[in-house]
Amino acid sequence: MNKISKNKTDRYWGRYNCRNFIISDNLVTLITLILASQLLAIEASKKVAQRDLLPERNLIEKVPITPAQEINLEPQTPSNSSSKLDDVKPQDFPINSQIAIEHNLHVKITELLRQEILDQFKVINHDLQELSEELHPTKSNKKPLKEKSRKNSLILKLSKSLPIDETEMCEVEHSVLNNFQSELQASLNGTNQANSNTNCPLNDNTDTCEELIKLILCGYNHLKNAFDLATRSSAAVNECNMWKNKLEEYKEKSTRVLDDKITSLSQKYNLQIDNLKTDLQNLQNKANLYIKIIKEDGLEVCSFRIISGNIQDAVDKFKQLKDEFGSLEDFMIRSILKTIYSFERLENIMNFLRKLPDCSQDRISYPILYDLMQANNHLNSPEMLVLSGTLSQCMNSSELLTKVDANVLKILDSWANKIQKTNDHKQIIAFAKKYYSPFKTKLDELILKAYDKNLSNVEKILEFIRSLPYINHGIVGLDALFNGMSSNKHFDSYELVMLAYRIKEFMDMPNDPKGPQQNEHDNIIRKLKNNLPNSVQRLIWHGDECSVKNRAHNEYLFGSRIQLDSSRGKIFTWKEGVKTIESFWEFETEDNAKSFSMKNTHWDKYMYAANFSKNYARRWVLYWKEGGKVNQGFWKLKPVNNAKYFTIKNTKHDEYLYADGNKRQSHDSKRRGVYTWRNGDLKGVMVQEGQWEINC
Repeated sequence: MNKISKNKTDRYWGRYNCRNFIISDNLVTLITLILASQLLAIEASKKVAQRDLLPERNLIEKVPITPAQEINLEPQTPSNSSSKLDDVKPQDFPINSQIAIEHNLHVKITELLRQEILDQFKVINHDLQELSEELHPTKSNKKPLKEKSRKNSLILKLSKSLPIDETEMCEVEHSVLNNFQSELQASLNGTNQANSNTNCPLNDNTDTCEELIKLILCGYNHLKNAFDLATRSSAAVNECNMWKNKLEEYKEKSTRVLDDKITSLSQKYNLQIDNLKTDLQNLQNKANLYIKIIKEDGLEVCSFRIISGNIQDAVDKFKQLKDEFGSLEDFMIRSILKTIYSFERLENIMNFLRKLPDCSQDRISYPILYDLMQANNHLNSPEMLVLSGTLSQCMNSSELLTKVDANVLKILDSWANKIQKTNDHKQIIAFAKKYYSPFKTKLDELILKAYDKNLSNVEKILEFIRSLPYINHGIVGLDALFNGMSSNKHFDSYELVMLAYRIKEFMDMPNDPKGPQQNEHDNIIRKLKNNLPNSVQRLIWHGDECSVKNRAHNEYLFGSRIQLDSSRGKIFTWKEGVKTIESFWEFETEDNAKSFSMKNTHWDKYMYAANFSKNYARRWVLYWKEGGKVNQGFWKLKPVNNAKYFTIKNTKHDEYLYADGNKRQSHDSKRRGVYTWRNGDLKGVMVQEGQWEINC
């Protein structure tokens, strides 16, 4: 390590801020008072933060050099390496020309990386300036003054009490500076800066490490200018390749001399040197990738494969580039996404990202993709459901997933509203066809939102489920609706019968061609059937021959031989309490179990509620002998009493079927009159007279 001679010590301590202002004996008293006041202030308050009492100066005011063109020696904050890239707007290249697409991708990605390299030079500029300021004599040379006289003894005593770090000043032999200056010039030879008039001169009046940093900084600025000029309008492979090699050569020289002269001086500089080396290596990696790209074997190849749908080939190319330029993974992903993003390509992009092998790549890529979707007003697109499903794998508790799921909820709310109020399911169906698994994952949530604990929404939901493109989607939807109705105790409803009918319909369908989990869905649909109330299950699966028994009188409904007239036969319950051959009915539906016709299997005739009444309160219930169904012959079946019984309500007249307990309304001792009640809901004893046990 170089030792500071007494003469040099006196020289540096004799100068204040590098000005020719020599401290004379006449000023000792003044300096003593200043130092004493500082000491008193420190002792008066222990909470006062330590500070360097020696003034600092801007690097631009130090020993001057002739800078390279556009060199900025002002301290700079490192620019965010993504700032320029973030300003670039996605370009939607024409899909009809492979040559045009490849060319535009190449141009766009090359320009993005060019700007990244220029920004990386700024980061290195900042690193070197920070190090230079640390090595400035007025900051680094804080070794206490040696006592020369009694007049200086008080200064020495006071200075030892101050919070000043005792670090030796960094010096470099002038021969080392001269040699490095020659090496710097050799590194510039062959570039467009070789004959520049802005070489990097030395200050012969100083031999500090700060001067070495200035030389290193000057060299990197020349290399930056060389790259900027070489690539500003077009990029020649040979010239850029030579520049890349010069950069690598100069990086090795500069880091070597830094290791030799500075890291050995003090441990305090090691972290700064390590950061500088990391930034220099990033610069070299970006330069290497730039050469690969202008040789047309880089990111543009991966990008075009994504656009054209060759996803696995794109992933393979990305892996190859990652193996070669692993430290630039963030830049490569950002470049690909920003260059090719458009809504039409979103499916290919997400397929590509899903196939990337590591979660670390997800954490890089998906925030970028989200920002692109936000910038293009695509956050309300259904593709957010796909993004949500993908994020749940590697970013399950991330802030990004929270944001995405908030958008997903808005989309599901919008879809649920469409299901409830319209038959416009085009967007939902299109998404379900395109994204089988992501849609299936969110389908149960969508159904419960559309249901909203309201039975009036069930019919619309069942229509929607029936329109879904895949059987397995329908099964998932039916399961969600069944669970919602069950948890809300909505089984005693017309809607349960309609749901049961849909369950049977899906069970009768062939296997789903999109059903890799077909066995799982078969199990779900069988479980749904088995969990239905027995009465509903029998009605839907075996409704072609059923008995209908009145709850209040325990009597079976039957079609009598007795006629009202030549076209109409009468309906009674048989008071003997047993079934007869006229006591069996076939239930048929033409509107997906919203209503049923009831055909007497013996007479092969349909029961209906006549347009005329027996009296003010009772309407005749008959069967039509002329054959065929009539408008008054459709009935709504509603399970009651935990689906043990049904009410039977005529859809034409909106009146309930019941077996009249008034003896005067009976035909005779064996036949009880059956009517519909014209005065609204059944009340009192009539409630059970209007409930029927249907056994099929």
